[in-house]
Amino acid sequence: YLNISSAMSIVGRPDVPKEKIMVLGGIYFKKGIQGNCHLQHMTLRQAEANGVVGFSSFTMEDVLVEQCRYGVLADGSGVVGRCTNVEVRQCGWSGVVAYDGASITLIGAKTTVHHNCTTGNSDEYGLQVWGSSSSTIQLVSPLTKEQVSLDNGGGGNWGAKRGGDINQIKTISQ
Repeated sequence: YLNISSAMSIVGRPDVPKEKIMVLGGIYFKKGIQGNCHLQHMTLRQAEANGVVGFSSFTMEDVLVEQCRYGVLADGSGVVGRCTNVEVRQCGWSGVVAYDGASITLIGAKTTVHHNCTTGNSDEYGLQVWGSSSSTIQLVSPLTKEQVSLDNGGGGNWGAKRGGDINQIKTISQ
């Protein structure tokens, strides 16, 4: 995986389909990065571990994450992931995870989290909050968890564990 330790943007060529702009492996944004980390117009596939992990805040736009362990994970108090028109599919564990006080915001009509939790583990979900009562996944209206998270295995399309609560996954106004 790529271990990113400073603010940067990684953007695929807009004239090439994102399915042809491929990163085999995951991207980790290290803790303590000042400024924004941004991924745009690409596919992350087949990471031995996780697709995108933010220990610092990050943004993603027009990104496909597939066939990883966790798809997109934000980890730590104050860490915010903003994902616009992101698709997460066919990951072994949960698709989108807010952990230990982090927040993930999902935006855009092309946002979808589907066919994850392929290992069959019942405490994995399409959308998951855990580790803290302040971990949140926010879907910007008109998105709802029912339309974004579909056909995930394991425990289902959304859930919480170890200090999280299902009500921490919610739609917010624009």
